[in-house]
Amino acid sequence: MVKRQRNELPNIVEMPNIVEMEPIADTKVGTVGPFTVYFPSGFNPSADMNCSWHVYTHKIHKHQHIIVARTGPVDFVGRTHGGEYAGHLPCRYAIGVLDKATGKMKALDAEAGRIIRMEPRCPDVEYEDTGAGVRSEPLDAETRMKEYKRLVEQFGSTRRKRQLTAKENAVVRADAVGGAEALKDMLRSAADKAAESNMTKDEIIKQTQALRAIPPHHPEAVKPHDAYRLNELIPSDCNQALAGVAKQLQRGIDEPEYRDGAMRVKRMFPAYILDKLANLKGMSSDVFERRMKYTALLGSLLNLYMGPMTLKIDSARAGGLTFISKRTNVPMDMLDHFLSKFYQHRTEGTNEIYDISRDSKALLLLYILIVAVLAEDGEMSSDSFESLRECLKMASAEIVSRLRELGCICTAAKGSPAISSMKPYSVSLLPALSGPPKTLQDYFPHLKLGRRGK
Repeated sequence: MVKRQRNELPNIVEMPNIVEMEPIADTKVGTVGPFTVYFPSGFNPSADMNCSWHVYTHKIHKHQHIIVARTGPVDFVGRTHGGEYAGHLPCRYAIGVLDKATGKMKALDAEAGRIIRMEPRCPDVEYEDTGAGVRSEPLDAETRMKEYKRLVEQFGSTRRKRQLTAKENAVVRADAVGGAEALKDMLRSAADKAAESNMTKDEIIKQTQALRAIPPHHPEAVKPHDAYRLNELIPSDCNQALAGVAKQLQRGIDEPEYRDGAMRVKRMFPAYILDKLANLKGMSSDVFERRMKYTALLGSLLNLYMGPMTLKIDSARAGGLTFISKRTNVPMDMLDHFLSKFYQHRTEGTNEIYDISRDSKALLLLYILIVAVLAEDGEMSSDSFESLRECLKMASAEIVSRLRELGCICTAAKGSPAISSMKPYSVSLLPALSGPPKTLQDYFPHLKLGRRGK
């Protein structure tokens, strides 16, 4: 490589060894700018076309600005906040003009201390702050708590939901507290009614246990599908819709690529349902048909359970319930039945709103658990239990407690840790016994009474 001679080097402008900086202070209070911007598209505002510049400032956060360069066919928009500018600012930029003769530079801090990227946007959009979305008055404590509960139910972890429930249960409300005399009167009234009807203590307990908040059941049944019958879990009016869901699942069995591709990507059903499909292959026709019906019902229940607690329909918008049906992948007939059973309907302006209360959602969970057990003919393995627990995002102890309410037998899997909130269980509903058969009533938890005095 040939080196260039010194006299061949280009002329170098000699700069002063010391450059004095003279900062320029804002003389007007409340003024903004100057702004330093760049155009990633290569647009040159001085050479390509003329443009008019506009600056919009947030009414509350005065340091947030939007810069708009209007060119006619397209607008270029930049902002000093959000996005890439939301994090820590490692350095601050300034605009300076150097006077080479005097060696002095006049400098002024760039607005927001950063160089703003200008992106092309549709023209003639209004960016002025309208103040929309800002509450004129603060929320009262009750409304704020209701909004907080809704957020926790929708996005909170299982642990946070349990903490919120425990906190609510620990609150003693004035309308729920009665005097000692009122409590005594209530007990006397209950005792008098029992005495008038000549009911024994055991009969009173039996009557109390009959009023269980669980899905329709037959306490005298000795077989799983007789204890919880499909035509009582879902009405016959929904048979055609249930067959349509089963047809979707049948395609997932016949076409593994479709099941592992489109069905998972579009989240047509939870992963728990899709993972079960491969196990249905090779069964006898009657067992396959029975399990497919329960699996189809389980898929629709899970889609509804894992969706939002509040379903909103804009009456002015075409679609109505059809929109919710497509969104949740629950057929219209089944959706209509579920909404009337688990949800409360109300109207706000042009909107129809369906809310599910905490008690109704707990009942919906019981439907899911019993259908999940019936979908495996009353015998759920520990692996299936663990997959269902992950789908519901609940602790094992919570699921086991609810399964036992339904009359199921839950046994900790061998090798699982003795103390763990996530240990797997195997679940049985009315298992076959060598001796006399037991009824569903025999497996229900007994009413716990206080210890008798000696």
